[in-house]
Amino acid sequence: MYSFILTDHGISRAKQRLGWSPKATQRMLPKVLFEGADQSNAGKLLKTYLSEKITEPHHFAKIFGHAFFLFCATDLSQEYKFLTVYLIPSHMRKLISHGHRRHS
Repeated sequence: MYSFILTDHGISRAKQRLGWSPKATQRMLPKVLFEGADQSNAGKLLKTYLSEKITEPHHFAKIFGHAFFLFCATDLSQEYKFLTVYLIPSHMRKLISHGHRRHS
């Protein structure tokens, strides 16, 4: 079973940037983590942007919609700490490859 640690900062940024309530944030995090795109699915410019935001080796990002979520892998292999969410700048959104979810 996977578990999430929600930080006050993460909850606050999800509300500010996405309009998500704390309950919605908690409900959506598993979907973001398991269905979100990895950094490898991004174009070169977006990869560079993401790497500037990911400053620690145990931090990782998941792209979901027009945002990317920053997580921290804890010492426990099935526990993830939700740190923050950023909106992807509009000029970079077209650089996201959603694989099988891509629509023509």
